Amino acid sequence: MRAFAGALLAFLCTCACTSFAFTPPIHLAQHRAFPACDAFHRAQNVPSISHTRMSSTAGNDSASIPGRAGGLVGVFDSLKLIADPLGFLKKWRERHGMVFQTTQFFRPTVVLGDPKAVEDFSSKEADITGLALPEAFRTLQTEYSSLNQDGDRLKASRKIFQGILNSEKYAEYLPAIEQSIDRLLDTVADKGEMLVADELDATFLQLFGRIFCGRSLSLDDIQMFKDYNTGLFALGLWDPQFKTAQAALGTLVAANIEALQQARARDFSGPLDGMWKVLTASVDETGHVISDERCATAGVIFTWGAYAEQSALCGLALVELGKRPDIAERVRAEARAAGVLGASAPLTLPGLSSLPYADAVLNEVLRYHCQTGGGFRAATADLEIAGYKIPKGTVVSPDTRLPNLSPDYHPSPDTFEPARWVLPDQLPSVTGETAKQCPFTGAAASLSQYVFFPGGTGAHQCPGIPLAMLVGRLTMVKWLDRFDSWGPDDPAKPVPMVEIPIRRPAAEYKITLKLRT
Repeated sequence: MRAFAGALLAFLCTCACTSFAFTPPIHLAQHRAFPACDAFHRAQNVPSISHTRMSSTAGNDSASIPGRAGGLVGVFDSLKLIADPLGFLKKWRERHGMVFQTTQFFRPTVVLGDPKAVEDFSSKEADITGLALPEAFRTLQTEYSSLNQDGDRLKASRKIFQGILNSEKYAEYLPAIEQSIDRLLDTVADKGEMLVADELDATFLQLFGRIFCGRSLSLDDIQMFKDYNTGLFALGLWDPQFKTAQAALGTLVAANIEALQQARARDFSGPLDGMWKVLTASVDETGHVISDERCATAGVIFTWGAYAEQSALCGLALVELGKRPDIAERVRAEARAAGVLGASAPLTLPGLSSLPYADAVLNEVLRYHCQTGGGFRAATADLEIAGYKIPKGTVVSPDTRLPNLSPDYHPSPDTFEPARWVLPDQLPSVTGETAKQCPFTGAAASLSQYVFFPGGTGAHQCPGIPLAMLVGRLTMVKWLDRFDSWGPDDPAKPVPMVEIPIRRPAAEYKITLKLRT
């Protein structure tokens, strides 16, 4: 984590200098651009957006997108966002509304929170945007990552995903998921304490390594995945962290190719061969079977993309359930009624899929903590979204954190309350009585996909949310069956959090566990 923080800080400082030199405020049409900015944009064949007023063409009048972006003020706004993402976005939503311009990570950005704007962007995103992350990130993601793809190639990749992420496959993965969680619980129960982030990271790296790489990961593999993650935020292709990450990627891909070839030799009959069986039978956009290298690289990218998000989701759920024993007891009651709490037989997909209140807890974690924001996509041409004209080169980011924090969509948004996601008849009974109904029970139950989209939206949205929810439900049920209570030594102290790149408990957050009797 320290290595990642250092790399990120260095990268941000470089971006800040670049932003100050090249990016004047885009909301002031009369502002004179720095000469370097004009030269930069001419060299990149991109028009200087300082001379383009972002405006809405809705109705007969033209109105600027509210907010500000670029220049020295943009540097300070970026630093504020990095220091307190949720606080910054909440303030800007209250000041400017659900669509505004700002500077995120030192790049002029239009942030979309209005559902109509998000829907409009989602319908156009595949054809008019490109990944706006640094060169090191794009290179390490490789040409095989869907984040680097568009058009027919992206469609072909998404079709491949459907063969890996579906109900039949989830049932196939379930024994490995259950074994991984049981192993985690045995370990922390014996110790009586848990470093939440470290233990969950290790558990989910191993789990998704088994599912997506078809093999158990060694300690060296785990370190290489961490090196790979750190290198994604390197300053450039010359940075030693990038070179370390590139070497790690090559070694992990080679190990996956070996695992794939062993699986092929046994006709994909092994318990961990499902991923390879699907991938090796898949075709690309030209109709050709994809190469072993692409299959092996996909295994690395899938594992990397899954473990940190899963660790954050489950870690934050443990934080909230530990502070709220009444909510934990409702999850227990629902799981008991569904026959999945304390079950002696292996858990089944239908049983784990009949837990609406457990889902509500996970949805509320994703809303309340807003783990991450929108996709970092840059307009590859001038475009119009919900009546707003946005110049080529501008980052456009649909951000679910805006509606998540808005009382217009979530009454009392600063209150953690899973009941908002379920209807009254779905609230579990506790100690023989119906759980007390909160005044906004069911308020979020029918929100559209353009209001609540924790996996992003558009053609590049995360396809793994259903699997993450399944793993989250199973983790909660087994945890609540094993432990009665848990928490830090000083519950009055705020939980230390990491905010960038995703919100999650910090590495030092430790809890003490009390077993159920």
